[in-house]
Amino acid sequence: MHDIKAIRDNPAAFDAGLARRGLAPLAASLLLLDEKKRETMQKLQDAQSRRNALSKEIGMAMGKKDVAKKRLEEVVEHNPKNFVARNLLGEIELSDKRYPEAQKAFSAALEVNSQWAMLYRNLAATQLGAGQEKEAIATMEKGIDATKGSALLVTALATYLESVGKLDDAIAQYDKILKKEPNSDLAANNLAMLLIEYKADDPAAKARAKSLADGIRDRTQPAYLDTIGWVAFKHGDFQAAAEMLEKAVQGAPDADIMHYHLGMAYAALGNDVLAKDNLKRAVDAAQPYRGLDEAKATLAKLEAGTK
Repeated sequence: MHDIKAIRDNPAAFDAGLARRGLAPLAASLLLLDEKKRETMQKLQDAQSRRNALSKEIGMAMGKKDVAKKRLEEVVEHNPKNFVARNLLGEIELSDKRYPEAQKAFSAALEVNSQWAMLYRNLAATQLGAGQEKEAIATMEKGIDATKGSALLVTALATYLESVGKLDDAIAQYDKILKKEPNSDLAANNLAMLLIEYKADDPAAKARAKSLADGIRDRTQPAYLDTIGWVAFKHGDFQAAAEMLEKAVQGAPDADIMHYHLGMAYAALGNDVLAKDNLKRAVDAAQPYRGLDEAKATLAKLEAGTK
């Protein structure tokens, strides 16, 4: 792989190196592509800056949504191409479950800027809210193509596919990210958890989950520590699992599923006191999660004095 900065600094030397290998000069073409890429990135950064500035202004009025909405409508009327304002207007409509109005706002924003991943994500969320699953998936796929593989959209699509049980499709989406960005911690983490949760009976999938988890072993985010610990648990390394999961819970003490994972690790180690403490926290979850039934069953056995 070549350093684009080095090519910018000395294109002649780069072409000379190619010539020594009998290859045609490429510096001019590469620099043109690099310039276009930087122009696109600058436009996206400018859009995000405008969004942040407008979001700050609108945020002050969000206690009164009608005031915020009126202000955004004024901005759009003054400048119909202000896709940032249209997006924020759509977010207000979406928060109130006015799906047709939200779709109209996001679609209008996309007509102005078809490369902003957030617009596709928001439009897809609106379509899902309206029960339009096929349309939502098509929107995310279209956005992935338009943005040349936005990790935001690929992850959103994979997460949704996992939630509806389309596991192989979800795996394929994470593989797309890792093919494009081999060092993507988020994709590695999510894929490792998906594989160990749903494909642990497959030795190859289980081994891959461990390999992916090993690749993020030095990360400190609670979600990553939770994945590393749970993969270790599924591989029978209960001590290593408990050590990682303790750190995860320390970083995210309100995460019920992490208490479930840690409780299971303690139970496997025979530490019934700490197992029950964490499982009691886990079964009081406000939202259901995969493993909640196992948490309840394990806690019942521990309280009954059986294993």
